Amino acid sequence: MTSLVCWRNFLINLFLQILQKRIPEELIEPETARQIVLTSGGVVRELVRIARECCSQCLLLIRSEPERQLKIKPGIEKF
Repeated sequence: MTSLVCWRNFLINLFLQILQKRIPEELIEPETARQIVLTSGGVVRELVRIARECCSQCLLLIRSEPERQLKIKPGIEKF
């Protein structure tokens, strides 16, 4: 059981690193990044799709309110 937990944590951290290469840390809440990783179900393609959708939602908000400072957080990550 312990090895499964270690393996799961390893994979979560790996996916978080992949996400971090695509979205800078200052633009996404840590808990939101973790939720995106968990929602991806361990599929890299799904991780990228979800992250792209989050960024698309943020871009729409930025275009409508250019002066607004934005960070990806749980309210934005709903897709």
